Amino acid sequence: MALLVPPTRSELFRDRLISSGQLIPAKHPIVFSQRKTLPSKNESSSQTLAKLREERF
Repeated sequence: MALLVPPTRSELFRDRLISSGQLIPAKHPIVFSQRKTLPSKNESSSQTLAKLREERF
């Protein structure tokens, strides 16, 4: 794959950092963890924390 347009400033800067050893490119894409559902509006923060503690044990 090749770019058919000149590289942007940020690409040039990134390439210079990689070639100088100041930046190590990622080996794999970032994988984000699954999002948790928000507690109901009627639930207090103490109740939410108690439920989270129960899940851990």
